[in-house]
Amino acid sequence: MKLVVDASVVVKWFVEEEGQAEAIAILERGDECFAPDFVLVEVAGALDKKLKSGTVTREQAFEAITAIQSKMTMVAGIRLIESALDLAAELNHPVADCLYLACALELDTSVVSADRLFIEKARARGYLSRAFMLGHEADPFSGQLVVKFADLQRIRELHDQVKAVFASVEDQVKRLSGRFHIVQSGDMKPAFDSPAYQRLIRFLDSLDRNARDDVIALCWLGRDYNKETWEELRAHAASFYDDHLDTNYIISKLAHLSRGLEWLEAHMKTTGG
Repeated sequence: MKLVVDASVVVKWFVEEEGQAEAIAILERGDECFAPDFVLVEVAGALDKKLKSGTVTREQAFEAITAIQSKMTMVAGIRLIESALDLAAELNHPVADCLYLACALELDTSVVSADRLFIEKARARGYLSRAFMLGHEADPFSGQLVVKFADLQRIRELHDQVKAVFASVEDQVKRLSGRFHIVQSGDMKPAFDSPAYQRLIRFLDSLDRNARDDVIALCWLGRDYNKETWEELRAHAASFYDDHLDTNYIISKLAHLSRGLEWLEAHMKTTGG
């Protein structure tokens, strides 16, 4: 998972303090971490305070600053400053913190922070899927979805792999049979038998029934299925599943999953939850 982390999280990678286990878990999961390059200044300032209080040694502080650059990707703050200024005005919050939210928006991901005031302000202004307290970064649709957001991210990753396999097989069929050959379902058997397709099936099958209802309803949302409310659509998915749907059906609709999530996020912004 791709995440923007602010200085309050990064410091915990190197200094023992409340929330350190949750901060280190981000690294242990292998999440791809980003931050504005300004993070080095903020972390250095935090380490300077700890150095003066005797919490860390000079060597530890310098080692931490060096290590940060190998654990994350820096984004040039100059690219983010205009957006950060707008966010600072919108949230009535310091521009330094808003640089991280601007970075998350630029990268189409979420910012994780241990700064409760910052996160509460961001979420109160509608950035529900863009700002999370440390330790709660996995579930932007809490209260709306049974399926975990991390599982939805994994489904999308696996689906992207499957799409690449199908494109490759289709290209190979056309090269072998001629560019005007009409590709039949039988031609695509190697794609259906591929490890990527089987991984996606196994992952979807591992979800419980309620989580799969969520996935189906989200896919329907993404293809503009005509239902007035999320709750109504999800109930219809639950009642429809037994007689009509299987895992292959879900896979056939996964191209609409991201758009469905966007609709649900917009719905949450307008309804306040």
